Amino acid sequence: MGIDVTKAQNQGKQLSGYAGDLKSVRSDLVKFQSDLKQYWKAAEFSHIDAAINLILNKIDFNIKEFGELEKHIVEAANALYELEQAKKELDSARGALDEAGRVRAEAQNDRNNNPDNGHYRDRYERKKYEYNQAEGRFNAADRKHAAASSKVNSMK
Repeated sequence: MGIDVTKAQNQGKQLSGYAGDLKSVRSDLVKFQSDLKQYWKAAEFSHIDAAINLILNKIDFNIKEFGELEKHIVEAANALYELEQAKKELDSARGALDEAGRVRAEAQNDRNNNPDNGHYRDRYERKKYEYNQAEGRFNAADRKHAAASSKVNSMK
């Protein structure tokens, strides 16, 4: 079972929703603080104001953290999905390369056993070409897999 990118994106959006809720709470708290400043002139208000500012700072920190977590969750899910796809492509290319190698070897054997028969020479050349094509696809898939793997490893 592979990574569910949509689920990860939804979890990221859920964090974004929490950040939105915190922004709303922050806005209400700022309004409350403003009202207190306007109507409460007691000496102890400076302590309450400082406490509210501390709470606002913590809310701001959490809003920022939720945003960063959302981004990292989605990036990690996408990177893992890319790695899974690259692995599938690499496995498929490896299987095709193995099969092309087997068929090329058969054609080479037939050509070697029948050196004067043009059919076997032509078949071998076609199979050699197909093998080279499969090898190119395998090498491209291998590079793609290595890049995806490196991307995932850099996130650790």
